[in-house]
Amino acid sequence: MKYLVMDTKMTYCIIMDEMGAFHVAANLNYHLGDTIDDPLIMKKEVKKPWLKWTFASAWVVALATLLLLYFQTPVPLPVLYSRIYISINPEVCMSVDESGEVFALEGIDEEGKALIEGYDYKGKDELTVTGEIIDLAIAENYLASGMTITIEIDNEEALKEFGPALRQEANKRIEGRVDAVVEVGNYGSFDIAQETVTSPSPSPTPLPSTVPSPSPSPGVEYLPSPPPVSNNDSNYQDASSNYDDRQNNSAYSEGSNYSNYD
Repeated sequence: MKYLVMDTKMTYCIIMDEMGAFHVAANLNYHLGDTIDDPLIMKKEVKKPWLKWTFASAWVVALATLLLLYFQTPVPLPVLYSRIYISINPEVCMSVDESGEVFALEGIDEEGKALIEGYDYKGKDELTVTGEIIDLAIAENYLASGMTITIEIDNEEALKEFGPALRQEANKRIEGRVDAVVEVGNYGSFDIAQETVTSPSPSPTPLPSTVPSPSPSPGVEYLPSPPPVSNNDSNYQDASSNYDDRQNNSAYSEGSNYSNYD
């Protein structure tokens, strides 16, 4: 049997036989790596703990090297192919690559942020994410009968590629659950212009004009007609006489006033 010298010391050496067993033999001026046929074996099958550590260290070094190579290798970042907007009452936007895999999902409004909070979209395609978002909207009472699901795609090629399948997926998710309308089109094609209705201002109510009442002419005194008396009345003459006197006095007073104006 041949032996291979694995290690040498001053008085002994470590040798390995053809079966892989280690032995301690007398060092007869052997050198590391020598092959000998008839050694002076001192102790058979010596276990070398340091060999175990050597193999373990080799495995650790190899594993560390592999990890280092893995992390040093640049990981390709996803390339944006299209953005798909889903508007119900919440509005969300997902970014997809050319294969349709979703690598980003965000809420556009507060309801959209609340809807997708805690939702895991990683590793899913655009159809799966769209369907699960519709399921969430129904479960959270954001989507009900009579409402519209609007799916807008900002890439013409992506619209042709993903549009029909997205419409089919949305209709499948709402079938038998809510009576809603699914619209799919270019981004911005479903924007409805908000008209501002201005109420006409009421015209001011005109103030009533005050027409001054005509003032009576100065100095003119209108006396009431004397009460009718019978000719047979004994006081008729006295009443008539008094009336004539009053008329004369009034005419005199009027004449005096006209003379004052002159």
